Amino acid sequence: MKSPAAAPPRGLAAAERALFVVLGAWLVAAAALIDVEYYDGFEAVANAAFFAGKTGHYVANRMPLISLVLAPAEWVKSALSLHPLEVRPHHAVMALLTFGYLLWTRRLINARFGRTWASFLAFAAAVPSFIFFSYAPFVSHDIIPGVLFLAMLAGAERFLEKPEAKTWLALTALGAAAALVKQTCALFWVLTLLSFFLAQLTGKKRG
Repeated sequence: MKSPAAAPPRGLAAAERALFVVLGAWLVAAAALIDVEYYDGFEAVANAAFFAGKTGHYVANRMPLISLVLAPAEWVKSALSLHPLEVRPHHAVMALLTFGYLLWTRRLINARFGRTWASFLAFAAAVPSFIFFSYAPFVSHDIIPGVLFLAMLAGAERFLEKPEAKTWLALTALGAAAALVKQTCALFWVLTLLSFFLAQLTGKKRG
């Protein structure tokens, strides 16, 4: 494995910039043009209106975190006097989250496997998938949990190497945030603890 700190191969930085320009342009265009939403997305939008103080109704089967993130879109919608069913401001928020997710994932891959053509091509092949180009930037309850779960796994590995209270508190906050996106994401704790104990077990056997 090449050191993550090593200088990138020639042309790689330009290829990375070009890929993110294309992905960013797609997200901007999709956020500006797509004015439809799925039912669960509309439920999140309805709860965003609740948190923005525009309604007194909360859809109880949706957890609050995504709607809290989307609340500024409701303020923008009110400021611009947009139609109550207008969802493009919400798509703009989701586009920003998605772009940040892509940047963070690329950074994580670089740190783990090195900034190489192989890791870049793997990332580039995985991103332009059917799910990305057909679903982004709709209101999704699955983007943020994916980031949180990756962060929890990285935190568990860090805690295994150097147990610290701040790492444990960060893991607790990440697990709570995931459950506030979707109830089923409470299982992240089970999976993270399982990976932690398996890593300990295999580490002891190797030793």
